[in-house]
Amino acid sequence: MSFFEDLISEIASQGIYSLFKWIGIITKWIFYLGKKSILIIENEKWNRTIGFLLVVFLIAILVYANK
Repeated sequence: MSFFEDLISEIASQGIYSLFKWIGIITKWIFYLGKKSILIIENEKWNRTIGFLLVVFLIAILVYANK
């Protein structure tokens, strides 16, 4: 692969990884009803896992709804 293909694939993979983290942070913030600061939630564990599971769950709902 060329340098630019490697660069673009690395940026995309890191972007998706970061996106899962922020989806998890926002989900936890909504769950806490805004009582915890986003800065505190950002340092907690499981943000990426929660974000990933939420995305998988939403995709599953979309697939099921289109059947």
